[in-house]
Amino acid sequence: MNALGTYTYKKVINDIVDRLNAYTTVKEKFPANLMREEIYLTICEVLSMLGIATSPDYKSSFILTSSGMGLVYADPVTNRPAVSYTNSTKALVIPTSGDGITWTHPTGMADGFNDFYAGMNFSLVWYDSEDNLHTSLGTVSSVISSSSVVLSFTQDDPGANIDNKKIAGFGIQTIPTDIISLDAYTQCKSIDKIESVVDSITGVCAEMDSEKKFYGIKKESGFGNYDDEIIWIKQGNMLLFFKGANITNYGTRTLNYIRTPIKPSLNSEFVDIKDEYLSVVKDRVIIKAMESLAGQGKLSDSGANALAMMKKSNLEEKQALNKSAEN
Repeated sequence: MNALGTYTYKKVINDIVDRLNAYTTVKEKFPANLMREEIYLTICEVLSMLGIATSPDYKSSFILTSSGMGLVYADPVTNRPAVSYTNSTKALVIPTSGDGITWTHPTGMADGFNDFYAGMNFSLVWYDSEDNLHTSLGTVSSVISSSSVVLSFTQDDPGANIDNKKIAGFGIQTIPTDIISLDAYTQCKSIDKIESVVDSITGVCAEMDSEKKFYGIKKESGFGNYDDEIIWIKQGNMLLFFKGANITNYGTRTLNYIRTPIKPSLNSEFVDIKDEYLSVVKDRVIIKAMESLAGQGKLSDSGANALAMMKKSNLEEKQALNKSAEN
């Protein structure tokens, strides 16, 4: 996941501090960590004003496993030479740790394949040479080591070696379950809004707008003509699912969501907002700081005049952004 901006927090902080010191009676020291936090919060504020206008820029997704067991999530653009699938031997190799690799599983289960066994159902998610997404299904034939298993495919056999950069995920499904905890996924903390859940077999799952409706359909098992659909609802950090009467198995479910901006820990990181909106962020941070300095009597006369003009200009920018978001 990469930030959308081309400017670092350090650059933005320096620009803001230079402008502030031009309007103060004495040069002030502004702690970089506090400035970084304020800039991040202001980015969130500006994005809130923009609403759906920037939603496409913050769209993301990840694969859910039905049991939360043995999921490997790997960013396909990350260079991971140790990850591979060899067609001649049907062997999948994924290290127990490494850049871009995250294992999620029940407490007490070790990273890697040591706790896997022959007969387990799996889903392998990968991209072909034209970057088309595939979900291959099958069973584990044998466990070679903690980092390697042999696979037997029942659906979408790759038929060729898969480049290490193209393997996006590998999930083991021991039993189909109707409950998935988002706490098992590192992406959980960055979810702002869930847009949809898509099952690889049945398609888009139907989100219920109330627990009463969800449990009513589940109790009646077909109420509301949902026999051919999967319904779901979010309760806290739990996703609850129910299969209609005509649905035999869950496929691979993918959660599509709007993410929050990337929160920085270093000033060398890039701001997570497009450059075209950065001036609004800077102005709002400067206005807040100048109002604080004015309250302390540290703002010059020219600074007071500039503050009034900036507040008026920033208000106009806010109105323009809101209008853009509505269109």
